[in-house]
Amino acid sequence: MPTIYDNFKRSDVKNNDGYYYPDVLTNDWNKFEFTSLPEEVFLNEIQANRLDILLTEKGINNKYWDLILVINNVKYANDLNSGDTLYLPTSEDLENFYLNYIKENED
Repeated sequence: MPTIYDNFKRSDVKNNDGYYYPDVLTNDWNKFEFTSLPEEVFLNEIQANRLDILLTEKGINNKYWDLILVINNVKYANDLNSGDTLYLPTSEDLENFYLNYIKENED
C-alpha cells in the first residue's frame, strides 16, 4: 500500500538491512490546514485494528492513513484502541496537504 513515506527524501542513516530511513522532517506537519471541522470518530475494535477499513468506509484514500495518525498525534497504528477518538480531516484537506507539501518532495 502506498504511503506518504514514499515521497520523503532519504536520510543519511541506513537500517540493519541497508535501506535508508525516510527523513520525517522532509515535511512541515504544522502546515496542515483544516478548511472544515474534522469528523470525530469513536473507534470500535475493528476500526482500531484495521484503520484501512475505517478510511474506506469514510471514502478516504488509504494512502493517507499515516498522515491521519500524525494529525491525531498517534505514533503507531498499533497504539489505537477500541473507544479511542480519531479526528478525520476531509479528503480534500488531506489531498491539498499531499499535493502542496508532500508530492513536491519527490525525487
